[in-house]
Amino acid sequence: MFKGFSIKKYLDKKPPSDGSFTTTQEIKELNRIPINERFVKEKDDIKASFLKLADKKGLEVSGEAIDKIIDESSKIILKIKKHHNRPRPKVLAKKNNIKFDDKELDSMKTPSYPSGHSAQGVLIAKLLADKFPKHAKDFMKLGKDISYSRNVAHAHYKSDSKFGEQLGKDMFEYLKSDSPFKKRMGDFKHSDAPDAKGKFKSLSASGLASWLIKTRRGNLKRIIGSLNQQVVFNRGKNPSYARKMKTTMNIVRKRLNKNKK
Repeated sequence: MFKGFSIKKYLDKKPPSDGSFTTTQEIKELNRIPINERFVKEKDDIKASFLKLADKKGLEVSGEAIDKIIDESSKIILKIKKHHNRPRPKVLAKKNNIKFDDKELDSMKTPSYPSGHSAQGVLIAKLLADKFPKHAKDFMKLGKDISYSRNVAHAHYKSDSKFGEQLGKDMFEYLKSDSPFKKRMGDFKHSDAPDAKGKFKSLSASGLASWLIKTRRGNLKRIIGSLNQQVVFNRGKNPSYARKMKTTMNIVRKRLNKNKK
């Protein structure tokens, strides 16, 4: 996906040095941002955040496509992170005897520069905004919120976020110019299912399976994509609903595989 994407200019662009006045000011600036744990936790899961917004707008977006973008872009981002090896704000704050709080998450174990969430948030936002121009403003706002959430968590300097956002924009431009990839982005499409959200909630697992098979014309990949989308952003806040979606997946698979015989 990013085979021909050059990272040289990102390796050459160094962050402010650890002991610089700029870095110290950045740490102090983060300290002035109130930590909002709910906001940070919600935006930590990039995939779930975009699937939730897509569902709200009545758009059918492939979770597998988002996973692929995240996995492939992570390889580029990690190379740049390891090259610069910038310590996280809390590390330098402690070294400089600056009182500092942060919201620790599992996604904060890599070097600080650039912010991966900023890069991927903007990258995916721009891809979806390009595919669904009527909803571009909402997708871009979400991308910026994902980026800013890392400052709210005190996990990234603002220079990390700014650099990450620029990387995300450049990755988008690269993918947009790659015609085979652009063709594959057809996985992101408007839902033609009538009253999809209401049906997902009101029907039993068996009834929902029947309805999905009928409205998606037996397209297993499309059906599973729709159900996976529901699982991803409901498994935390509504686990029983997520389990219902998984049960529906199993029913759909059995019925469609039976019909093939």
